Amino acid sequence: MRLAIVAAVVALAIGGCRSSDPFCRSHNAADLTPSAEAYRAMSPAARRDAENRLQEAARRCGWEP
Repeated sequence: MRLAIVAAVVALAIGGCRSSDPFCRSHNAADLTPSAEAYRAMSPAARRDAENRLQEAARRCGWEP
């Protein structure tokens, strides 16, 4: 389930960034997404943190599929 959330956020980033926020101009979901192997090795707390960072970036930058 959590991997599906990460995949969805990555898909959001493919839509592009429409924000003037400097963070959004210099980052994309690929920068913030751990590899599948790294994700599997993360603790549940680390996974939640990674997912929260991706979701916040998607909200902040207007990323959508």
